Parts: sequence; C-alpha cells; structure tokens
Amino acid sequence: MNFETVDYQRSDAVATITMNRPDALNALSLQLSQDLRSAIELAIRENSRAIILTGAGRAFCSGGDLREMKALGEKEGKIETFLDTPLKALHDVIALIRETPIPFIAAVNGVCAGAGTNFALACDLVIAAEDATFNEAFVRIGLSPDCGGTFFLPRAIGEKLAAELFMTGGSIDAKRAAAIGMINRVV
Repeated sequence: MNFETVDYQRSDAVATITMNRPDALNALSLQLSQDLRSAIELAIRENSRAIILTGAGRAFCSGGDLREMKALGEKEGKIETFLDTPLKALHDVIALIRETPIPFIAAVNGVCAGAGTNFALACDLVIAAEDATFNEAFVRIGLSPDCGGTFFLPRAIGEKLAAELFMTGGSIDAKRAAAIGMINRVV
C-alpha cells in the first residue's frame, strides 16, 4: 500500500512507519494524520508484533502544521474547522496508538516539538538519537498543550517539570530527557 506522507516497511513482523515530510520537518498535517492512521491499521491487519514510528530528515516531528492551520482558519474563518478536522484526526491516531495492544516505539531523531513531542510520548517506548531535542512549544504560539501532552508528560516526569516545560516552551536535549524519565534511552 502506498501513502502520500509516510513510508511503510515491514520486516520480521516489525512495521516501521516513517513520517515523510522532511521539508516541513514532518509537521502533522491532515494528510499525514490520515496516512499515519491508515499505516497503523495496516500494521495491525498484518499482525505486526511491534510498530516503530520515526521521521525522515532532520526531525522526528515539529508538531502541528501551522501553515495548514492558518490556511484553514483564513479559508473557513472559524477555529471549529481546525478542531473538527486536522486536530481530531491527530487525536484519533494517538487514541489508536494507546488502544492497540501492539508495542509502539518512537525512534526520535532531531527536532521533536509540540504535538510531535506528545505524539512520541503516546508510544510505549521512546528511543532518541543524541541530537534529538524535545519541547512543548505551545506557549510560544499562544496555544495550550494538546495531543495528550497534559496527560502524558506529567506522568513521565512529574508535575513540576512538566509545568516548567509547558509554561516556558523551553527545549531539552535527549540526554536530559533520559535523565528525567521523559524517554527510555539515548543511542
């Protein structure tokens, strides 16, 4: 099966789903969310024993596609259009990850920001490259955290550290993320 914005490979019962929008740092567009859902459903149908999620290029995922959000807002003139389509599609993918009994592994490379960070945290394991950075950038664009961030992050690192990341929008490197329990391992 071919997808517009993801690459899908399967080897030895392990499915690897690569977000493939490197020019946009794998920003989560409506199309990417739909392709992720379809690829995950394919991995489930093929009885995969594990699913690896990663990103092409220099980013795992830079978060929501702000250009698409802006264009939707300008076209429709209301926030409900965004909430009812791209954001709902992404939340559906996160729910599918959490509800599926197959282990999900986020293989994080480079930039992992905003919804991308929360997308990684939805996975059972998070393995990061040494050059990976994580942040909750929502405050920098005037939004509250979404995509499960307020659920996943405090459970991983505690309320105080989570509040600091949410309120400052600051970045942490992979080594620090591992030290505070946000991720499992740095490779």
